[in-house]
Amino acid sequence: MSDSVKSIFEKHSLFSLLPDDAQIKLIDLGEIKHYKAEEKLITEGEFNQSLFLILDGSVRISNSGETIATLLGNRIVGEISSSGMGSPVADVITDSEVKVIAFPIDVITDYSSDYPDFGEQLRHIGMNRFG
Repeated sequence: MSDSVKSIFEKHSLFSLLPDDAQIKLIDLGEIKHYKAEEKLITEGEFNQSLFLILDGSVRISNSGETIATLLGNRIVGEISSSGMGSPVADVITDSEVKVIAFPIDVITDYSSDYPDFGEQLRHIGMNRFG
C-alpha cells in the first residue's frame, strides 16, 4: 500500500499503538474496497467480517432509520464486532462514493490479543462512539 496509508497508521489513535512491523503486516493484509453511495458496509445485528478504515468519502451510522453520526476520512467502523463486544448495533451506510481499507476480523482479533493496548483502544472506541 502507499506511503499515505502508512502515514495514516502512524498518526491514527488506534493503529499508532502497533509496532512498525505489525503496522506494515496489517497494511499488507488490508484490502482496498470501493463502494457507491447508499451501500451498506455493516448491517445491524448481522455478522460483520471486517474492520474498515475510511480513506475517502463519508458514511452514516443509522439506528432504526435515524442517522446518529456521520464519519469521514481516517475513522474506523466495525470496531464493536471486531473487538468482540457483540454484533453491530447500527447500520453503516455510505453517503457518497467511499474508499476504505477492509481488515479481516480474525486478523484484528489476533492483533487485539497480541497487542493489548491496541485491543483496549479498539474497545474504547466502540464503547465511546456515541457517548
